[in-house]
Amino acid sequence: MQVLADAVAAAAGLLLVLVLLLVGVRAAALRRASREQEFRPAAEAALAGYLAGTGGAPSLDRRGERDVFLAIAQEALTDLRGAERDRLVALLLRLGFTEDAIQGLRAHRTAVRRRAAETLAALATPLAAPAVAAGLDDRDLLVRTTCAGTLAETGSPDVLPSALAVAARDAAAAPGRAACVVLAVARRRPDALAPLLRADAPPAIRRIAVTVAADLRLAELSGLLLACLDGPDELAAPAAYGLGRIGEFGASGALARLAAD
Repeated sequence: MQVLADAVAAAAGLLLVLVLLLVGVRAAALRRASREQEFRPAAEAALAGYLAGTGGAPSLDRRGERDVFLAIAQEALTDLRGAERDRLVALLLRLGFTEDAIQGLRAHRTAVRRRAAETLAALATPLAAPAVAAGLDDRDLLVRTTCAGTLAETGSPDVLPSALAVAARDAAAAPGRAACVVLAVARRRPDALAPLLRADAPPAIRRIAVTVAADLRLAELSGLLLACLDGPDELAAPAAYGLGRIGEFGASGALARLAAD
């Protein structure tokens, strides 16, 4: 009976802890929602005025203003192009958001590192390249794949193999994120995909690389696509599609044999 009583008491204590945790999470969410409702209209107006040239840089003095302003700026960065985007990135740099994100990548909490990686991805500034490169070794999948995508888009050519290595590592667990990295690299340096199309490449990343090379009609990789025709259907089908789109006459015989199979 004593053992049963102890087990019940332990279960009750655990339940109380869970309830208190849920209450704390709920309270924090309500505070965030309240701050956003309070600050968002003024922050949106300040950002619009700055981009239009009718206002100066906003002052973010009150607690919570920085988080709300950064969220609005990140939303805007997805739509802005050219001079307006450059102007907004320069503002965020001047207000210290890039430095905050660089420090955030070294934080202990996973959630903080994820937010920092997303911020640096949105800013896409070469100034943060060393910190983003360090994020490729992060223990969290979302952090390192986000950093790999950022480097694939904005990093120097010498870091592209490292970004692709992360994509290869996580292709099975996060195929969508790996595909984004491969696609970004393919648009900048198609020849960098060659190692991923070879027979010794991990199957998950090889499938992605073949599909990307086929969709983008990367003629410089046609020889490696031709070799994929002898592989399983999941490789042969996109490879055949890509060779047909490229117009690789040297593959005609192999494509005819594949069609007759």
